[in-house]
Amino acid sequence: MSFSIDWLDLREPADLRARDQGLIATLAEWCAGRTPRILDLGSGTGSSYRGLSPHIGGQWTLTDIDTALLREATQRHGDEPSFATTRNVDLMADLEELIAETQPDLICGSALIDLASAQWLNRLAAALPPTAAFYMALSYDGIEHWSPQPPHEETAHQAFLSHQRTDKGFGPALGPDAASYMAEKLSERGWQVQSALSPWVLDRSDAALIAPLATGSAAAVAETGALSDSDLHEWAAGRAVARNVTVGHIDLLALPRA
Repeated sequence: MSFSIDWLDLREPADLRARDQGLIATLAEWCAGRTPRILDLGSGTGSSYRGLSPHIGGQWTLTDIDTALLREATQRHGDEPSFATTRNVDLMADLEELIAETQPDLICGSALIDLASAQWLNRLAAALPPTAAFYMALSYDGIEHWSPQPPHEETAHQAFLSHQRTDKGFGPALGPDAASYMAEKLSERGWQVQSALSPWVLDRSDAALIAPLATGSAAAVAETGALSDSDLHEWAAGRAVARNVTVGHIDLLALPRA
């Protein structure tokens, strides 16, 4: 699954505000005194790089299935000391090989694991090197509040949650259950796991994000057939003019016990 550069740029300010700074500080403390090899999964144009590299430095390998996004990342950051390389890779097919080849000290990403299946997350947990850290930000948790609340909100939101559990390229997605599932798997394998809420908190100054967010949600709900065309249009129109929006996410940090 890939996203447009325009959409990624549109959401990034909200992502940066939402990232839990306490977990970033803990990760920065863990990285202090070293130059970690960092593997960024599903990097897009480099949102995680921009959000983390000022705090942790390191040598980054950005990976994505979309070559256009990687070209954009290189254009923006290719001359920076922490920006090492990019790799065009299919994370469904080549996950274990990628991790074995790069031998990262830190695997990171954002807005990724909620797109993945339990099977893929099991593979990721099993492939994580025993001395490596894991940081995954902005996993959707299913909690949303739109004010004023549009008509048909409850029915539409439940339909959207169902859509979040469909195949996004990594098998049947866990959607809002992904962060807790991954935390459990890493804890079982011996990592010290911390999590924190990282919601988008949007107001009318974020109208340029709220409107396409409403449109994208409506497209997903339309695929479920849960609402009639007229009800779907009414719901989407109500969301598009919301004054205040909260979209819940979870940040996850796992540090090796060694």
